[in-house]
Amino acid sequence: MIAVLSGTDRETIGVRIDGRLTEEDYETLKEEIDLRASQTEEPVSLVVEIKQLEGMSVQAFLEDLSMIGYADKLDKMAAISDDDEWELAAKTIGKPIGALMGLDVKHFEPEAKDAAWSWAKA
Repeated sequence: MIAVLSGTDRETIGVRIDGRLTEEDYETLKEEIDLRASQTEEPVSLVVEIKQLEGMSVQAFLEDLSMIGYADKLDKMAAISDDDEWELAAKTIGKPIGALMGLDVKHFEPEAKDAAWSWAKA
């Protein structure tokens, strides 16, 4: 499930991932990106708090791949998680894919949540 966070503003979208991701979750995220991107001429940033990811449906996986089509609307992604595997994924997968999309990806521990938001907004 993806939930939009209260710190979301015109240029930065905050979401929390908790549980299994569905196609509808990605539709929610894409709608938020489209909305924010329509309000500014600059790309928007993402702050993603990963509480627990319990997998994703096949349709959600395909939606995840389609996020490449949003490369021109995104600038940065701050991934917040206390899971070492997510930190490793951000470094080994997120950064190279982000580089292909022109997206700067950085991992933050939960206690550095404020720093993640500040970095995403800078």
